[in-house]
Amino acid sequence: MDIYIVQPGDTLESIAERFGVSATRLALDNNLTESASLVLGQTIVILYPRQVYIVKENDTLQSIADAHNIPLMQLLRNNPYLSDREFIYPGELLVISYNNNKGLINTIGFASPFIDRNVLTKILPFLTYVTIYGYQAKPDGSIGSVEDSMIISLAKEYGVAPLLMLSTFTLQGVENIETYYIILENEGLINRQIDNIIDILNEKGLFGVLIAYQFISEDNIALYESYTDMLAAGLHDEGYRLFVSITPFAVSDNNQVTFPRLDYSNIGRAADKFVLINYTWGQNFGPPLPITSISITEKFLEYIVNQVPPDKLILGIPSIGYDWEIPYTAGISSVRALSVNSAVNLARSVGAIINFDEVSYTPFFEYTVSYEGSLINHIVWFIDARTVDAAIRLARRNRIPGIGVWNIMYYYAQLWLVINSQYQIEKIFPEP
Repeated sequence: MDIYIVQPGDTLESIAERFGVSATRLALDNNLTESASLVLGQTIVILYPRQVYIVKENDTLQSIADAHNIPLMQLLRNNPYLSDREFIYPGELLVISYNNNKGLINTIGFASPFIDRNVLTKILPFLTYVTIYGYQAKPDGSIGSVEDSMIISLAKEYGVAPLLMLSTFTLQGVENIETYYIILENEGLINRQIDNIIDILNEKGLFGVLIAYQFISEDNIALYESYTDMLAAGLHDEGYRLFVSITPFAVSDNNQVTFPRLDYSNIGRAADKFVLINYTWGQNFGPPLPITSISITEKFLEYIVNQVPPDKLILGIPSIGYDWEIPYTAGISSVRALSVNSAVNLARSVGAIINFDEVSYTPFFEYTVSYEGSLINHIVWFIDARTVDAAIRLARRNRIPGIGVWNIMYYYAQLWLVINSQYQIEKIFPEP
């Protein structure tokens, strides 16, 4: 795999010729049209298949998979555009395999119940787990449920383990700190919540639960430890898995990375998986900053891998961008969320050049628009293939086998290209 940065005068055809690959395949892999104008600074992922196959008359995807002794899901991973198609055609070139020999990787994607079915079917072949958010912890120990039968049935069909995500978040990302403390401080409510979780897992046939831990501090971590022990005991007795997630509140100031020095070892011991993820939502009221920072994450990982077994850890990657008005004034300046695809399209439409921050390892660009006679400046931060690759390499250096994606509500081709072309996706259930 190569990651190429678009230079002046580049076209898909010229890039394809430079790397000795097909322009058609380059467009398919990167979810582009062959006629699309490229943006200076945009990333293009170039893949080199180990084995390919040219479709013949009367072939089906299943017959091709059977002939090569591979799961059907492998064909869909290596040729994700096929999920949008009803037919394959003689003469088409399909990728059978890549040199993805860098080891196993487990992946977890976060989805809301209203995810588009076509997006979901395109992403499921790349996932080990799919986590459904929207379940709300209530202060009386009950759980606000969601209609997620489509996600659960498709996940099982694709060999993906579905998880219930429990938090006090609304679907808009609003949290309720009071509910956390009401539950954490009452053993009876904890037991009631555990019973309700197990009832939902039994009813819906889920694999387990992911609990989003928020507001952890030195003053309350003992409550979270006790809560985790009770959850783990109750769930494990019923054969279910417990995942927990925390948001690393690490910041960099004058080249010094600081974060609360909490001991997560007891929580990490009890939980089956420990997810490090920043839940970025469609609303963001903070100042313009990189969406994530590889350098800050690296410092936090150096700390936490000494507390939680690395093979339990999952490192989260955001798949979102933000467009800020600048100069920024809290509560006044406009901020809007963008998909990565939309960020690149915006750069194209305004004629911007995409720059790259070598510290955070994230792309950004600036542009100016005229509104009611005034010029308004904007800055957009997002991620690209370089960010994804750097995050995965950071995880591997720390012996972390898992990557989480918040969220999978749209398909970002390059994220999955980077993962699938280098690593073998771990599966809990047999793949069809």
